[in-house]
Amino acid sequence: MKGILQTSFAALSVVSDTMKQIRAVLTRLADAAISSDQRVTYQDQYKLLAEQVASFVDDALYNGRTLLSIDTANGGDITAIRNETGGTFTIKAVDGENLKLEEDAPTDAATATIWIKSNGEFDNVDKAISAALNEFGAAMTFVENQLKYNSQKVDALETGLGALVDADIAKESSTLEALKVRQQLSVQTLGLANQGPQVLLGLFR
Repeated sequence: MKGILQTSFAALSVVSDTMKQIRAVLTRLADAAISSDQRVTYQDQYKLLAEQVASFVDDALYNGRTLLSIDTANGGDITAIRNETGGTFTIKAVDGENLKLEEDAPTDAATATIWIKSNGEFDNVDKAISAALNEFGAAMTFVENQLKYNSQKVDALETGLGALVDADIAKESSTLEALKVRQQLSVQTLGLANQGPQVLLGLFR
């Protein structure tokens, strides 16, 4: 789970950086004073960057799975067991199509201006990417904390089990020593008992 989260977060981070470049290009396209040749150049730049965003989203795969798609073929929510009692943790997938832009750039300054203003297409995509980054960032923190906690619990259990084993070994060792002492005392007692008749016979001689 940690691997797919890191992959998704990395992809979204690159997408976010690319969106900053797209915003700069859109700002140029929103300038009515640029020449037609400049506009074509910026439109080409926009198209290339928009295609890159789409490829980053589509390529965010980890072991054939992605969190940037709600298609259950290779995406969708991921649920994992997080503790020994069977408790689960679910990471909600994001619809990657909402993170993509129209690949055709705006053809005029007015349209470009609308795209970068509030509720424009660019603004909506930018917000979707920010929301996904926040969600996956929080999920990564939770997973890392859970892994650390589980590791500490395992260490504590191993320490407790080691103490129990040591205690059992010490108990068995004490029992064995006691048996050895009893055996030695029994042998000595038998030896003394066997000597008694010989002593009595010697008195009559």
